[in-house]
Amino acid sequence: MAKISVKQLKNDIKSKNFYNCYLLYGDEKYIISKLTRALIDSIYDRNISDFDFSDFDPLKTAVEDISDFLFTFPVMSQYKCALINDLDITSLKKDETEAFKELIKTLPSEAVLIVSLKTINPDEKNREFKNFLKAIETSGVSCKIDFLSQAELTKFIMSYVKKKSCTISLQNVYRLIENCEPNLSNVINELSKLCSLKSGSEILSYDIDKMVSKNIKTTVFAFSKSVLNNNLSNSLKLLNVLLENKEKPNIILSVLAYAYIDVLRAKLAVQYAISDNELIQAFNFDYKGREFKLRNAKNLAPRYTLDQLKQCIDLLFKADMSIKLTQEDPKIVLQKLLVKLSLVYKGDYQN
Repeated sequence: MAKISVKQLKNDIKSKNFYNCYLLYGDEKYIISKLTRALIDSIYDRNISDFDFSDFDPLKTAVEDISDFLFTFPVMSQYKCALINDLDITSLKKDETEAFKELIKTLPSEAVLIVSLKTINPDEKNREFKNFLKAIETSGVSCKIDFLSQAELTKFIMSYVKKKSCTISLQNVYRLIENCEPNLSNVINELSKLCSLKSGSEILSYDIDKMVSKNIKTTVFAFSKSVLNNNLSNSLKLLNVLLENKEKPNIILSVLAYAYIDVLRAKLAVQYAISDNELIQAFNFDYKGREFKLRNAKNLAPRYTLDQLKQCIDLLFKADMSIKLTQEDPKIVLQKLLVKLSLVYKGDYQN
């Protein structure tokens, strides 16, 4: 037994083909919550009995209590089902980790243990998490649930809008995705507002710009887009907004650097005939659920030469070093950087 996909998990829920142990984790918390509930509802009927299900708080419950529950025979259902929400695997003491591993290894056939990480994002490189994952996969399965891809998110938005008797163009779907955090909870919240506003009519770009909540993260991305498009006056205004909102200069630089790296990747991909899918697979962490970043980078790539992109990245590195190693005001460093990047874009920069 090993890892399963979301599709496989949904099939298991539908067919009532259960493993002894499940670990649901990943970035997309909305889907994790929904699948956890669907899995529980498929295992036992709440209308018949509550004796065969228990929701354990890992901060208040000993492993022995969970074990005692799972090792008693079901009363009214085929299975005993235990849910552990947000078990902080990497913070467990050694004896607790070993007790959990032993429980997982010895689970009876009529028991199902579900570990659902609805708010926690574990460090997947952590040794304790890797060992726990390995233990889970000896008796059951793990399912990592990532953010939806842009294609999946587009399909979801189109379907949601249609159910609400509204319409939206593909271009405005992309606009909405760019202005939202990629998690479904946030997307659904924004769609609910837009569909209530439009009440059966088309959602326009104006509606998205007016209604969609702008958080500091989307402002950072709007800033990097403005810089790459060489809109110097707007870039300086957005920089002031970010700094007034206490955004750290190193975070601003980091997002800006990644934006230029995206354009460089897109430029090299065209030069070496690398497809979008190959690029997304190679840099899955950067583009999963945010494919529009690559699309924007491809649109910008023809405006820059490779030498210009290298100059920009070098300037970003020097600005980062200046903020970290000198006493110069970070705001002034960033303002100077924006002017230099604009000069590089116009081909007027003298090193």
